[in-house]
Amino acid sequence: MALTLTIPALTDKPLIPAETQPQKLQTQMAQWLKLPMLEAATAMADELENLNRQVVPADARFRALETYRPLVLSMNRRLASIYGKASLPLPAEARAYVKVAESLWLEMAYGYKIALIDDQQKLFKINSTPKHTALLLLRAFEALNGLIHIYFQTYFPAPGSVWSDIHQLYRYALQAELQDLPIEQGERKTTSISTQFKQILLMALAEPQNLTPSEIRRVADYIERHAALAELHASGRIENPAAVFLVKLNTDMPPIAYSKHESLPPTGSDLLLLTVRLARMVHQHIQLLQKKNAIISTHELPDDATDGRYVDLLHYLLQHWGKVPKRVFNRSRKSSSVSMVIGMPAAHALANHEWQGNKPANNVRTGLLPEQVQAARWAVLNVSAPGMALRKPAKLTSQLHVGEVIAVKEDHMQGWATGVIRWAMHDEQNNLDIGIQLMAPTARAIGLRRPSQPSFEPALLLPAIHALKQEASIVGPVGSFMPDRILELDYDGRLRRIVLTTLVERTHAVERFQFKALD
Repeated sequence: MALTLTIPALTDKPLIPAETQPQKLQTQMAQWLKLPMLEAATAMADELENLNRQVVPADARFRALETYRPLVLSMNRRLASIYGKASLPLPAEARAYVKVAESLWLEMAYGYKIALIDDQQKLFKINSTPKHTALLLLRAFEALNGLIHIYFQTYFPAPGSVWSDIHQLYRYALQAELQDLPIEQGERKTTSISTQFKQILLMALAEPQNLTPSEIRRVADYIERHAALAELHASGRIENPAAVFLVKLNTDMPPIAYSKHESLPPTGSDLLLLTVRLARMVHQHIQLLQKKNAIISTHELPDDATDGRYVDLLHYLLQHWGKVPKRVFNRSRKSSSVSMVIGMPAAHALANHEWQGNKPANNVRTGLLPEQVQAARWAVLNVSAPGMALRKPAKLTSQLHVGEVIAVKEDHMQGWATGVIRWAMHDEQNNLDIGIQLMAPTARAIGLRRPSQPSFEPALLLPAIHALKQEASIVGPVGSFMPDRILELDYDGRLRRIVLTTLVERTHAVERFQFKALD
């Protein structure tokens, strides 16, 4: 199989020959580490770009890339720790870190793909062995995985050819029967091309646009631990499509649920990804973590797995890797706009203003007055019963994260509805699209505190919706909920006590829970 991977044009007469001797590269990298991180990463990306634009002996290119690799891995972790905390849309400084991180992984991917093509085209493969070819493939997968993770964490779609290259590399591994060859990774760890391929597929199926960057990193860690439980098989007829996904190796698209494949013509290169065993493991881990004093294996789960938000994340993965949920409500396109504010302080201030005749939450200080709240206008892309998709141009100045509470008002509505940001995605023009789920048509501003605390924190009381069999609930800060916990409310100018009963949902920013009044 001839490889037609996406690589830059090469010249055999470069103006500045690339350095390929490992010892000299080590000296050069030691000098870069004395520079500020962004400057050092940019210098390394420039050197990699120079290397990947000129003809270099295949073995020399490989040795140079292997010398660069540890620092690229380390540098990308440091870069991600900065841009991964940024709000959306990304500010200029965060975009600079993203750009250089993207360049590093893009150039590493180019380098290993070029080395693989050179290896394939050798007339006399004296030094080429199946293990060496498998290592080249694995390194190319690693770089493309790092690249696609940047797009996941910054809510950008992967550019064209990324998935095509990933699929082509795996087809090549299959043809050469290298996909399951064990490859040492150091520290007595081994992996394989198929394991790396499954890691990429599983992350795409987790729909990272619905997650925060920190949640994406947690999912990546879980996948790394358990991706081997997923199975790849040749395409065939499936009786039960639950936990079955279609991987079309002749396309430039991520995997999709098997139940959605009818519109795609089958080909001989199609694969099926079966996640039944993986979903069972997720379910077992949920059951384990819900037990008191559970003994956690650090091989199976990280040290912080006892955090309640980790269990929430496992429930999320079970939904995406288990039985694929069907859409309950249809979307309809709509050309209009809405006003929206983001975050608990702004939503609380607006709710407080709407109910000012009832003296709400007069002991709560959010730092915002209603007149200080600036609502932004967002275009409505489509609507469904539970929410809507919105778009704001690239010049947007609002700052948001997936999982934040919002208040939104359509022009014909009098009050502000309460919702939460479920997903985000930039388009090719840098517009920001978000999906919001509406929780209630109105909200009351309240204060919330534990009896031992001196001050109240802002929260929202959502009314019961009997038509939906939805009980009244409270949206409060993370850490508020614990079963049977007693809290005090500042509500209608009076203090009341409640006991918490059920956690409805939890995001990185808020918790929503039900309660019973004690007085």
